[in-house]
Amino acid sequence: MLRKLATVALCISSVACASDTTIAAKHLLASSQRYNVTHDGSNFKVNGQRVEQYDLDPSLRKPTAIKDLFKSNRSRLEVSRIGAGYALKRHEQLRGGGAGGAWLGSWLGYGGVMAASKVVTGLIVWPIAVACPPAGIAVAAVLETVVPIVVQPVALTAGIAGGIALGTATGPV
Repeated sequence: MLRKLATVALCISSVACASDTTIAAKHLLASSQRYNVTHDGSNFKVNGQRVEQYDLDPSLRKPTAIKDLFKSNRSRLEVSRIGAGYALKRHEQLRGGGAGGAWLGSWLGYGGVMAASKVVTGLIVWPIAVACPPAGIAVAAVLETVVPIVVQPVALTAGIAGGIALGTATGPV
């Protein structure tokens, strides 16, 4: 009798689980691949336990979430424990701008700061040069010598920061 009851329970559970779509390991972060993640058409389950809507990433609450997940080879799910339950978070794998982005960012950062210093220098020298040409020439000579020395480290720092920012800038693949 117990054997028949166990067989019936096994059949019912296999039919119920057959309607669940198992999320392949390639769609899970490495740290989450030890969990069995399924989707039954409306809810996600982790190890057979339903994940509550408030524990889901907002992008996974939509009815088309499972299609969107499978459509993108760059989406990964992260499973985390919350008390006795689970939470799911979606991560998009992104790629940086590479060497071209780093080169462009460095020139934009360096060139932008140096150009701004030239504009400011011109705004200071121009009124002096118009009012008193000999004094304007002297001020221009001093500013053209001093300003690049002072501004160049800032420009180099901006260039490095711009290069790092655009070289590693992320966006969907």
